[in-house]
Amino acid sequence: MKKSIIHIKLENSELNEARRNLLQSEVNIINIVNSMKNYQEKREVELRLKLKLKKLIAEIGDDMQKIHNNFPKLADIYPSAPEIPGEKLMRKSHKLDRFESETSRELMRIQKKLSRLG
Repeated sequence: MKKSIIHIKLENSELNEARRNLLQSEVNIINIVNSMKNYQEKREVELRLKLKLKKLIAEIGDDMQKIHNNFPKLADIYPSAPEIPGEKLMRKSHKLDRFESETSRELMRIQKKLSRLG
């Protein structure tokens, strides 16, 4: 297969403008590549820092659990001691969940009555 070559006659001003546009495009591409490399490097640094932070948080959590386990239980020291505040909150949250489910059932019952009426 024979390739045909097409020649276009350009004046000097057009040729210079085309060369300037081509060179400016090359500069833009190089700037984009540099920006992408910079972004990639910063993302790698961010990932390393996040992993380090995650590891430190996990270590702190483990240390807190060890400290909590080493403390004597309040009920062991004082049999008549009040319950742990967190346990009370958990019970209250269960009561709230039960209340919310009861109110949602009541709401559904009322909506069914309304749909029968209307």
